Amino acid sequence: MSENGTLYFQGAQEGAGTSGSGIPDPHHYIGTSATIQMNWAIFSGGSQQATLAEAQYQEGESFSTLLTTERSIEQILRTSSSGLSGSLQQAKIYRYSLALAKRASRAAEDGVRVGLVTENNAIIDRQNALKVRNDLNDVNASALIQFANLATAAGVLTPVLMHQISLSLSLGGNYAKI
Repeated sequence: MSENGTLYFQGAQEGAGTSGSGIPDPHHYIGTSATIQMNWAIFSGGSQQATLAEAQYQEGESFSTLLTTERSIEQILRTSSSGLSGSLQQAKIYRYSLALAKRASRAAEDGVRVGLVTENNAIIDRQNALKVRNDLNDVNASALIQFANLATAAGVLTPVLMHQISLSLSLGGNYAKI
């Protein structure tokens, strides 16, 4: 509870004072007035406690928000890291599969030239190589997205870094430079 009070004092006298001999005495005034006003707070701790409680509440809310954000970033880092790792493993497998599919397609073309393989079989082998190539492109795109998510969550994403990882994926996955 806060209580303010005001104290007033006012005095007034009229006429000039004289000493007993009839000579004016400058130290004895009859015609002066004085007013004193005093303000004081008997208790002002309530507003200070309310301000302190509000600051503590806001600090708690900020800390809670910080913890939630940290957990969210950690989750993104875990998910993106495992997604990137999986995508890179898939890309490695698809690169190997693409090399085999290209070799099979070349063999089929050679077989068509010598009459051992029909043109339909060669077309099927070329389509298979194109499908593997498209799948490799999809996996590379997935790896690039996972890398971007990971770099964003870590706070290190830059256009140069994205270009480097994209170039690395398109050249066959030499990740040692990154």
